Amino acid sequence: MQGEEISELGDNGVVVVNIAQSIDKEQQQQLISELEADPAIEKVEPDYVVKNATATLPATAANAEPAWNTLWAIRHIGANQA
Repeated sequence: MQGEEISELGDNGVVVVNIAQSIDKEQQQQLISELEADPAIEKVEPDYVVKNATATLPATAANAEPAWNTLWAIRHIGANQA
């Protein structure tokens, strides 16, 4: 496949293949099958990118999490405003 970038993550044998072009689900499955057929490859899994995700929170974070008062770090980093 053209436009791919291959990089190693540290010294643990993990290799990441980034594909520059967008591929559909069928092409993705075909590529995964081809890579899985290689005896030198132990595991293949796609990395999904989520775009335009939105999350809604209740009026206050304390209402969303019953243990809110015990979550010191979450409160002090401003997570309820994120």
